[in-house]
Amino acid sequence: MPHPPILIPEIGNGEERKASITQDGFSKVIDEIKGAHPDVLILLTPHGSASHHLIAVNESDVYRGNFVDFGFPRLALEADSEKMLREKILAFGTKKKLSITGNKITLDHGALVPLYFLKKEGITLPMVHLSVGWSDSQEAYETGVMLGSLCKEYDKNIVVIASGDLSHRLKETGPYGFHPKGPLFDEKIKEAFDTNQLQSLLDIEEDVIEEAGQCGLMPFLIASGMLKELTVNTTCYSYQNPYGVGYLCGFATIDVEKTPHPAVLLAREAMKQYVEKNVVLDVASFKETFPDDPFMERGSKVKAGAFVSIHSKGNLRGCIGTIESVHENLLQEIVANAIEAATRDPRFHPIDASELDELEIKVDEMGPLEQVQSKKELDVQKYGIVVESGYRRGLLLPALEGVDTVEQQIAIACRKAGISLSEKYQMYRFMVTRYH
Repeated sequence: MPHPPILIPEIGNGEERKASITQDGFSKVIDEIKGAHPDVLILLTPHGSASHHLIAVNESDVYRGNFVDFGFPRLALEADSEKMLREKILAFGTKKKLSITGNKITLDHGALVPLYFLKKEGITLPMVHLSVGWSDSQEAYETGVMLGSLCKEYDKNIVVIASGDLSHRLKETGPYGFHPKGPLFDEKIKEAFDTNQLQSLLDIEEDVIEEAGQCGLMPFLIASGMLKELTVNTTCYSYQNPYGVGYLCGFATIDVEKTPHPAVLLAREAMKQYVEKNVVLDVASFKETFPDDPFMERGSKVKAGAFVSIHSKGNLRGCIGTIESVHENLLQEIVANAIEAATRDPRFHPIDASELDELEIKVDEMGPLEQVQSKKELDVQKYGIVVESGYRRGLLLPALEGVDTVEQQIAIACRKAGISLSEKYQMYRFMVTRYH
């Protein structure tokens, strides 16, 4: 994805309309991201500070930045850091002796512009902010290959955004004037996407790279390396150079079988055993069928609340959960709540064995509750909500279809608890990890 701040209406002040093709490309890429249901974002940007390394991992717990360099200090964004993944990347870099270091910096415009458009579409994800320095193409690609192997073992669905503009030398009126190698560089990048040959980025000649005056190649090479061991299909959704700089919006779809997450397989098997045989699933035996699976290993050791949601033909068929853990570990929590959702949700009759194969199941692992004082601290996509008054308590999960505003979220949670909106009540927010 490109990152020109002029695309943002508050900054462009009408000039952004010249880049309408790029804006349309942004929308299509973001639609792809939505459809992928990611849990975590890795954002590669060439405009942070890599401190003479290829990659610098931002170790801040909350990432913040604004557009002060473009005259808009009050246009600010923030995102939570995915601490576990950033620490894994740093440790992996040390172990493999890669050119990776750590830093603590504010978000640069290479990160802020994609985040602005993601937030505009209601996408807020915990992320890892990676500043990318300069290296030779082969090192960048091979580092990406190794990071890809690390991410493959991570227990969440990851989307990677490689933020970068193409040549800045496409027009005499552009930022660096015109050079014939500028259009050539852009053609080679676009061809790599059009032909689904991302590895061909390694073949771009050094003199073309040098004369193009670009900032995107290193992030693109790292991201391409991360995909090497996967079967992907690339799409170039837009290419445009309205201001003398090349902007390409593209997406690489990973071609994998839609295998449900182990948490969902666990919930489904628990329902099946109970509905068909009136037997509670033996978690230890089930776990043995997933040797070395990161989620199953972690789930057998940690305690957390969990919700199991069941849909049939698009309609809710059951949903039961626990805000905090009441069982030995997370796996046991999922099993117990799967059985409850299938057989004891008072809104529905118990699920019959004939329905099992048609059911769609989601599992939400609960994060800790945080008390909030105002609606400004809520976000329907990012946070679920708990409302509480005396012994009455109502909960609503985040990112639910049809719940578009904080006001709706609060009203529904209060209604579930039997709390009037005119009463005094406490509000708590929480995040979930959602498994499909």
